[in-house]
Amino acid sequence: MDELILYFFENFYSLIVDFLVLAFASTLLLFSLIYAGQSWVRTFSHSATIILLPIVTYAITKAISGNIALSLGMVGALSLIRFRNPVRSPFELTVYFTTISMGIIGGVNNKLLWVFIGIIIIFLISFVLLSWITEKFFKRELFHISFSEGNKIPSLSISSPKYIDFISNSSNVIAINKSEDNYHYILQSKNSQKLIEITCELDQLKDVSYELAK
Repeated sequence: MDELILYFFENFYSLIVDFLVLAFASTLLLFSLIYAGQSWVRTFSHSATIILLPIVTYAITKAISGNIALSLGMVGALSLIRFRNPVRSPFELTVYFTTISMGIIGGVNNKLLWVFIGIIIIFLISFVLLSWITEKFFKRELFHISFSEGNKIPSLSISSPKYIDFISNSSNVIAINKSEDNYHYILQSKNSQKLIEITCELDQLKDVSYELAK
């Protein structure tokens, strides 16, 4: 423990710089996720987790490096921790794993950290641009939207006694359920105007009910 305290005082300024670099890098990742349409990260708990997790991981990495006894003690302490917060999507789990990796990489090499975070951001921006290109030029949405992502997306619920061909073949359909008497459709789109155009076509059909949620 005395060696750890001595190391802290001898490297105080470099540790502070590393903490600030990690905080800036994780904040950059946070805003990149928001730009990519992942609005679930805008809550206080998710934002704080994304920013603090790399710093905490970095501190643990520095504390256990080069000290076998402390490493074993830290492993034993961490084995008592249970994460009971439900993960809503594989992407959310990937974000947490990414932030932990940032802390580990930051403890090894800051230059490697910037390469890592740069590649992640480039991929996020590429997905956004690719989605925009498919919607702009091909009039189709590249990615399907899930309720579990926590984003507020316009949705359209349709109930019909008959099968509706143009609805079933729509790229905005995320669910089709058939009961004894009715077909139930759920459509989602980031562009609410698309759903409004669909409702105009539905108004021409008989015995069809729908609900548009913006």
